[in-house]
Amino acid sequence: MAQTTMRDVAEAAGVSVSTVSRVLGGDASVDDQIRAKVTRLAEKLKYERRRPREDDLASHLVSLIVPNVTNPFYSVLIRGVERVARMHGYSLVLYDSEETLGTENRNVETFMERRTRGLIHISSATAISPLVSELVQDRFPLVLLDRAPDVPGASVVRVDNEEGAYQATKYLLRLGHTRIVYIAGTRTSSTDRDRFKGYVRALDEEGIAVDQKLVVNGEYSLEKTYEVMKSITEAGVDFSAIFSSNDLMAFGARQALEELNLKIPDDKSIVGFDDINLANTIGLTVISQPIVELGQSAMTLLLDLIEQRVSPPQVIVHRPSLVIRNSCRRR
Repeated sequence: MAQTTMRDVAEAAGVSVSTVSRVLGGDASVDDQIRAKVTRLAEKLKYERRRPREDDLASHLVSLIVPNVTNPFYSVLIRGVERVARMHGYSLVLYDSEETLGTENRNVETFMERRTRGLIHISSATAISPLVSELVQDRFPLVLLDRAPDVPGASVVRVDNEEGAYQATKYLLRLGHTRIVYIAGTRTSSTDRDRFKGYVRALDEEGIAVDQKLVVNGEYSLEKTYEVMKSITEAGVDFSAIFSSNDLMAFGARQALEELNLKIPDDKSIVGFDDINLANTIGLTVISQPIVELGQSAMTLLLDLIEQRVSPPQVIVHRPSLVIRNSCRRR
């Protein structure tokens, strides 16, 4: 027989999972009748709360959910979050959603079992856990970082993705490129939707219609992008430049082109987005995000929400910048 979960108790009681978490965590602010109902049903359903470790009981513990800890972008983002957390005596509990909604749901459920003060959350590329929306509705201290899905009432820290993509595409257009491949991450991601809007806006200003043959999905993966770019190039799709909606996919595209004996930038120009360390090493022109600063802003905002210095929703938008290196040339 499957073990009873916090969601099972919430559904039986007709309340949110976060309310169950607050009741079982001893939150005195929950209505007495709701507390009694949840407690009774938890006992009836034989719900067993995970025994807290000593660090769970610490008052200075916050959680961070990221989509992929192996992506260098998120490693730098974590550094920014941790830097501010450490300055204020907080420790981080890190979860990896592995870019899947199922794992993200389990991450949030596990987070709710722990007595942490707040959550910084970067959603998976496919969707956002409904449990996060419940936390927002319950006004739990929470910040959505980087990817900013539409969750009413949520506090958000992100970069201006549309503006960054517009700058990248406009730069390639000024160099004379009109056949520009757009490498999407995942089209359901809010980040990618905004970057695609910037790409389209720049083309539209020049009277250039979007050619769907030039819009490919790299799934935020170097390996997947390598395969896609090799495929469309060998198929004879006409293009002279590439705008990749993150650096990892730009690396995959570059690898595919070079294996086909095409030189960067002599034969094809490439612009990435993020500006992780390797981008500078290989001379990749990029839209640079202030990655560390994004993490620092998110943790600073979370502390303000925890200490009730501000009320949600708060939105902080950082401006990206074009960094020109040597992966592009005039057509």
